[in-house]
Parts: sequence; structure tokens; C-alpha cells
Amino acid sequence: MTDVYASLEEQRLHALKSVWKTRLVSLLLIPLVLLPVVLLFVTMVQEQLVGSIATLAARLVPALQDNMNLVVMVSIGWVVLGLWLLGRYYRTQGLQPQWDYLSSYKTKVFAQLCQEHFPGLKYD
Repeated sequence: MTDVYASLEEQRLHALKSVWKTRLVSLLLIPLVLLPVVLLFVTMVQEQLVGSIATLAARLVPALQDNMNLVVMVSIGWVVLGLWLLGRYYRTQGLQPQWDYLSSYKTKVFAQLCQEHFPGLKYD
């Protein structure tokens, strides 16, 4: 039974590391996903910006305003696709190891308990 618990502990630690690693990666990628929203915001408040951001906005905004419909559609598509990819990444890399751990815990521990305490019983 000790071998079963040792292998499960390794799997549990791997699942925890995966969850925290995915949360960190997701947190770092969220600004990249929301970048088009920031660009749209800059185009709307161009007059209120100061300093070097105003200079950058003065160069960028006229090009964006000429194609505003395209910019809005691309921004919405970028955000939706980015959030979908982040959700998929979080599910496969962060949550799947947890689910695998819970499943193998039930299978390994209960199978071992049945084998030790009830020799004729088999856990499927």
C-alpha cells in the first residue's frame, strides 16, 4: 500500500505544479489577449493622452480610424480566440492532471483495499 501512496503523492504534486504553472501562464497571457481592447481605448481617448503615449497615439490613431470597422472586428475576434485558447490550455494543462489524479486515486487505492481486505472482491 505504501508504494501506491508514494506514486499517488508524486502524481498529486505534479497536478499541483501543473495547476499553478497554468495559472501563471494564463495571467501573463491575459494582457496579450486584451491588447486590442487597449488599442481601441487609445483611439477613443486620444485627445486626453499626454507625453510619449500621446505621440504614439497621434501616429497610430489616424491609420486605425480609417479602418475602424476592420479594427473592431479583428479586435473582437482576437479577444474571443485568445480567451478560448486560454480556456482550452487551462483545461488540458491545469485541470486534466487533477482529474487524472482523482481517477487514479480511486482506482489504485480502492483496488488495493479490496485486494487486501476482501480477497474475492475485485474493484473495477
